[in-house]
Amino acid sequence: MSASLSRTKVAEFSIETPLEDLGLDSLDRLTLFFENEEYFNVAIPDTTASQMKCGADLWPMFRAANTLAHQGR
Repeated sequence: MSASLSRTKVAEFSIETPLEDLGLDSLDRLTLFFENEEYFNVAIPDTTASQMKCGADLWPMFRAANTLAHQGR
C-alpha cells in the first residue's frame, strides 16, 4: 500500500481485513486499485473492482497475471 493511503499501522490489519475497516474512501480504493494494476501489470474491470472487499479478493487476479507472465518467458 502506498504511503499516501496508509492510515492504519501494518500490524493492525491482514489481507482479510475489509478495505472499509482501513478507512479507505471510494477515491482511496480507486487509487489503490490503479496502483496495483500498474505494479502488477493487470487490468481490474470496474465491475470486479466494485465487488472486492479486502486484499484477499485481489490476490487471485495478481496470481493469474504472474502465472501468465512466467508462461510467456
